[in-house]
Amino acid sequence: MGLSLDRNGLLTLDNTKLSKALTADAASVVNLMARTTGVASGGLMAKFSDVITAITDPTKGVLVMRNESFTKQAKKIDVRVTQEQGRLDAYANQLRRSLGDMDAKVAANKVVQQTITNTFNFGR
Repeated sequence: MGLSLDRNGLLTLDNTKLSKALTADAASVVNLMARTTGVASGGLMAKFSDVITAITDPTKGVLVMRNESFTKQAKKIDVRVTQEQGRLDAYANQLRRSLGDMDAKVAANKVVQQTITNTFNFGR
């Protein structure tokens, strides 16, 4: 009939084959391609339309559902990032306090060391 689908999902139409099929048996081609009015199934193009509608439906289509799923995942990741950043900030502050305490102790020890040095070197 002249329709072909490649492995990437590209649908192509061979006009020569379609013309030959229409010439040979137009009614069969129409029945294959179109959905008869009042019938719920059948027709290749109608099935394509059904599939595309299922994918693109603005309320429950696959694309909308995937987008909602990705949005939820992104929000969860944002929350985790914020929590982790808070944990890292608290840890950095703890390290800064510890470093400040150590600096103060080293400075105090230097004063004591200098005092001891001055005391024992006095008069020499």
